[in-house]
Amino acid sequence: MKIVTTRQLTKRLENEDVSSSYLLLGDDTFILDFNVNMIKTAFLKEGGSTIRFSIGDDSENNLMDELNSISLFENRRLIQVRQISKLSSKIRSEFIEYLSKPAPDICLILLADNYYDRSKFIETLKNTVVNLDARSPINKNSFKEWMLDICQTKNINIDGAALELIIEKQGNSLAQVFSEITNLWLMIEEKGLITKELVEQVVGYEREYPLWKYLHSLGKKNLSSSLEMIDSLIDFGVSIPQITSALNTLFENVYWTKSKKSYNMGYPSLNRYLQNNLHTYSSMFNVDEISQIFVSIRNADVMSKTRTISTHNILIPLTINICQGFNA
Repeated sequence: MKIVTTRQLTKRLENEDVSSSYLLLGDDTFILDFNVNMIKTAFLKEGGSTIRFSIGDDSENNLMDELNSISLFENRRLIQVRQISKLSSKIRSEFIEYLSKPAPDICLILLADNYYDRSKFIETLKNTVVNLDARSPINKNSFKEWMLDICQTKNINIDGAALELIIEKQGNSLAQVFSEITNLWLMIEEKGLITKELVEQVVGYEREYPLWKYLHSLGKKNLSSSLEMIDSLIDFGVSIPQITSALNTLFENVYWTKSKKSYNMGYPSLNRYLQNNLHTYSSMFNVDEISQIFVSIRNADVMSKTRTISTHNILIPLTINICQGFNA
């Protein structure tokens, strides 16, 4: 099925058009929570319960039992299933069969982190249920469009120039920017218009960057922006394991690209923007550098778990070494 935008979803829900099943494709936590909460509010407006499963952690059989059970009191159930791509092959056919004849008192929300998953199972789901895009916006225009959709959904009036200035001051985190907009809206008592002049008076500079932008900057060996971004990531609470895991994924892909291997090798995937720049990144590093980077990433991870060293003192030297070389 065609991807449904947040604005389209909002209009459907306002018209009480709630589908029996949704597939959210992507890993932006703010977008996932925003859409799930909208669906939940519409479907459970007269009461009901929310049930959560995570495939790989919870029993698949319990999930199927829940889907096939009949509510004695006709209570509505919103069932949220994470890591749906991990559903075992023996359960998949039964699950697809359920989707063809869904229970009227159940709304099923399926979460798939990898938007670009082209497996047969995910493709079947895409052709069966309503699809929602939950990727982080990758450029300023899509970011602004997404934020305007959210403001319209929440009936918040904001001037375009004001929104652009907030994005400039607060970075590219949807959650951070929306939090700032909400504070401004409350400040003017939820009436009137959030103007550029108000933003200039109230909003300070405190940029928050998504992790993938740090990876992109590292891949191009841009030291100044990489240091600015790693400092922001640390200040906003992104952990060393999260960062080292993302670094491993990036440089695994860089290594295989440099080795001219197929992208379908089973190693962890990147978002489409990073994938499209892999040849640029691979041209910036030689094989020896990549090998040293893997060792340094591992050492950073070990130090974070075994020694009392600040996060800045672990990740900033690592960032400098990746950009400037280990013998600089």
